[in-house]
Amino acid sequence: MPSGTRGGTTLTDARSPVPRSTPGGGRTVRRTAGRAFGSFFLTALTAAACLWIIGTALVGTAVAQAPPVAVDLPKPEPAIPDAPIPDAPITVARLRQMLTSLDDNAELDESTKTELRELYTQSVTRLEQLDASRASIQQSEQLIREASDENIAAAKEQREAVSDMPELALPENAPLDQLEQQLEQAEAKLAKDKQALTKLAAESPRRDVRRAAIPKELEDATNELAEAKAKAALPLDPEVGPLMRSARQTLERVRMQSLEERITALELEREAYDASDELLQIQHDIAAAEVADLAKRTQKLRDLVNAKRKQETDEQARAAERQATAAQLRVKPLAQLAERNAKLAEERRQLADDLA
Repeated sequence: MPSGTRGGTTLTDARSPVPRSTPGGGRTVRRTAGRAFGSFFLTALTAAACLWIIGTALVGTAVAQAPPVAVDLPKPEPAIPDAPIPDAPITVARLRQMLTSLDDNAELDESTKTELRELYTQSVTRLEQLDASRASIQQSEQLIREASDENIAAAKEQREAVSDMPELALPENAPLDQLEQQLEQAEAKLAKDKQALTKLAAESPRRDVRRAAIPKELEDATNELAEAKAKAALPLDPEVGPLMRSARQTLERVRMQSLEERITALELEREAYDASDELLQIQHDIAAAEVADLAKRTQKLRDLVNAKRKQETDEQARAAERQATAAQLRVKPLAQLAERNAKLAEERRQLADDLA
């Protein structure tokens, strides 16, 4: 159909190409393309959102249903339960418990156990030495207190009183059984007092030996303490584990404490001897005088008991003789009984003579 104009409008044949540019035609094409691009972008964005939601749900379900993954955590360094800490109180009982627990610890190799046993054993020995030094300190302090001027003056008065003490009279009229009981008590006391006197007599020579030994022991302890302090000041080996480090520090700590107490004990021991020598001599004099007096009294009491026994057996023998004489005037069985009694009485008298 040929092109033409109808009512002011240009008509175009369908077979004719569309003009590239007509008034308002460019804007129409751009609007159509914009709408198409917007629809496509909105559709793509919606699809992506749906895929993200579906993917998240699937991942969550997979994670929830998946079995837990086993992770090998690093094992802690083998250690004995409640290992002693160098700053904590250390006791012999606690260290012995640590020694016992070493045998049950399967995580430690034998070399480590051997070294730990040695360290703990040395620590126990040092603690026992520490306790002995403290006991020695207490004993020395007690000797110094007892050797006060007041006690020495009182001891001198007692020595004078013992030397001037009169002899006690013996209960000669007491029954034999009572005298025998007194003799038994006196003999027991005499034996005990002799032991105490022997101990006092040996104390002075013992002190002389200790006085000669103390300076060397003080020097050795002082040098060892200086060595221990120097060793404790050295840096720790960073490759040593905490358990072994704690055991070594424990030994160094108790070693220094033991040496410090040892030095104090030796110094006080020497001071206590110097302070109490005079009182020791006075105590020895008193004990010697009391033993001598008790020995005399015991011997006199023994003589009295023997005399009482002889007197009693003599009386029994005479009574038996009288009984035998009277029995002779009676029937023969009575005479034989009396003779037997007389024989027994004679044997008792001979026994009493032997005891005397």
